[in-house]
Amino acid sequence: MSVVKNGGKSKNIPLIVMTAFVFIILFVLALSGNMRNTLMPQIKETYGINLTEVGFFSATLSIGMLLSSFVSGLIGDRFKKKTILAILFPVYTIFLFLIGTVPVFPLLTLCMLLLGMFSNLIMMVGNTFVAEIFSDKKAMGLNLLHTVWAIGQFDSPMYVTFMFNRGYHWSSDYSTWAFAAVAIAVLFHIALYVTRYDTGKKGGKDTADGGADMAGADADMADGADGNNAGGGSQVAAGKPKISYLSLLKEKYLLLICLFAFLQQAFQNSLMIWMPLYFDNIGYDAAVMGNLITLLWVGMTVGRIIYSIFSTRIDMILYLKIVSIVAPCVMFVCLYINAYWLWLIMLPTFGVLISAIYPLGVAITCELYPGRATAATAVKGITGSVGSMIMNPIIGSAAETVGFTFAMCVPAAMYLFAFFVITAAKFPIQKKSAK
Repeated sequence: MSVVKNGGKSKNIPLIVMTAFVFIILFVLALSGNMRNTLMPQIKETYGINLTEVGFFSATLSIGMLLSSFVSGLIGDRFKKKTILAILFPVYTIFLFLIGTVPVFPLLTLCMLLLGMFSNLIMMVGNTFVAEIFSDKKAMGLNLLHTVWAIGQFDSPMYVTFMFNRGYHWSSDYSTWAFAAVAIAVLFHIALYVTRYDTGKKGGKDTADGGADMAGADADMADGADGNNAGGGSQVAAGKPKISYLSLLKEKYLLLICLFAFLQQAFQNSLMIWMPLYFDNIGYDAAVMGNLITLLWVGMTVGRIIYSIFSTRIDMILYLKIVSIVAPCVMFVCLYINAYWLWLIMLPTFGVLISAIYPLGVAITCELYPGRATAATAVKGITGSVGSMIMNPIIGSAAETVGFTFAMCVPAAMYLFAFFVITAAKFPIQKKSAK
């Protein structure tokens, strides 16, 4: 991480504290957001819904993320990032409490939708904040952030299994974790006050003590002076009008990123949601299922740590090409053989393979669109959410009518097309990992 200029080490302290809280907040989001996947069999049993209804219910979180993506691009590049987090995170904790208390399924669905909205807003603002801090090593910074995210997600099934083994109802998992989230929100606001952290002017870079430049933030990150925009070969000179959403949608590289995000989210998110239900369908109990899902997230965490360490030595585009072929094939083999010993071996392997896909997508977007990182990431997030939103009902209907194994193969087969998208894109970035 870069250091704050002209301010000494004391000027760095507020920024370091706030950066730590961004990591902690995303950990909270990861653990709570992933609980739904592991708890889905219990939710299905509690409300008596079928697999088709599960598919539409699973899509609600993606719908919420889709709706929030329109907002995140508008607020993230215009308002103080820490102020946004200070407002949104406490609201997020409210919906965690509500999910643990709602008596009927329609209200649960509404709360999940709103939880998805606020989760995505917080995550996208956090992503761009970290990308700015690690401006010279974006991929490394984002992989560190998403390593913390993966730790939260693999802790989630462990937490659910812990609560299940002690006889707690699934709703208690949400209300109990909500108390922890409230404590973190309170500490975050205290830190804002004690460190006197100032997020600068609207649309400007986050600063500490009102004067020092944000650590590692390049000049071209400021909204008023967009730097080179590699997408589609266009450039935006300093002082010219900002790139609009309509302009971004005309950029061929962003459109290819969006297509890749559609396929990636349809594959990765859908499998994460349906894996617990698949294991429940083939007869694994909640404890065994929780352990298997934990292994998947252990692989995700290990993979992101490995990539963070070697990010400057790995060809980012080549990595994505290889994974787009190998990861679906791993899933095909596991589903075809369907042996417990194979799942034990291949789930962490699968986790390692797919671990860096999402943060690399963010890194590519930030690299190509440095002056409008949040807006471009929002457009990418919209298409990714659409992919997950569409795929979940498809899997549910296929599982209900054809069979679960066939349904699980559908998103894996779709992701094979990601290889051709990446190959055709020829993104104008460095061959090694994005800065």
